[in-house]
Amino acid sequence: MNQDRHRFEFKYQMTVQTAEEIAKYIQKFGMKRDKHASPIDGSYVVTSLYFDSFRLSDYVEKSAGLTKRKKIRMRIYEPYLKDSDYVFFEIKHKEDMTNRKTKVMLSRQEAEDLMKYGTSVLARREWKEGEDEIRNRFLHFLIREPVKPNLIVRYKRRPFMNHDKSLRVTFDSNIEACLQRNLVDNKFMEQVSGDMVTMEVKFAYTLPFWLKSVIVKHNLKRDAYSKYARSLEEIYKYTPLLR
Repeated sequence: MNQDRHRFEFKYQMTVQTAEEIAKYIQKFGMKRDKHASPIDGSYVVTSLYFDSFRLSDYVEKSAGLTKRKKIRMRIYEPYLKDSDYVFFEIKHKEDMTNRKTKVMLSRQEAEDLMKYGTSVLARREWKEGEDEIRNRFLHFLIREPVKPNLIVRYKRRPFMNHDKSLRVTFDSNIEACLQRNLVDNKFMEQVSGDMVTMEVKFAYTLPFWLKSVIVKHNLKRDAYSKYARSLEEIYKYTPLLR
């Protein structure tokens, strides 16, 4: 499953109590739990290994507030690589309020080779028919400025979506991170988010009125929160990063 998707994305920071109230409210309007979520609490784990240049170009662009920027990451939906049969390698392009995600699904062995030998592995990969555009986009960014893995971010996500998947609302909590170059040795994590929850609203067309009304009711303000940037800053809080 290789994809290139485009959508809007808004983020809001809130307390656990507010997140619970909104989660209950949106279900009255047909928002359903993601089928991949746990039947117990409706959540799953997301673990991302972020790649950046030696100069931390992606972090610097985010900190500078550039409207056009990107993030490169390897993602699994388990705490550890050994628990996942496949890995998503993604480039997330952001331009103001819109996002486009270029994504390719790798086998666990392909992911291990990429982490061990570098992103040049993708140039030697046997891509499937019809994947030329996605392959070229990956190679363009990865050759233009070499990157390497530098940070793991892990959190619990509670996802909801509407019937045609054009609207998705997720609640991310317990965000933690560590400096690491693979998805294997990520046992010693530092807490990043505290008691706050990040609500992400992703949509293809426009926000429905009922979702706008609950945002106004709780006086929520759009936030440029970045898990990658915030995690780096938390880990380096005693030796601040240059911006």
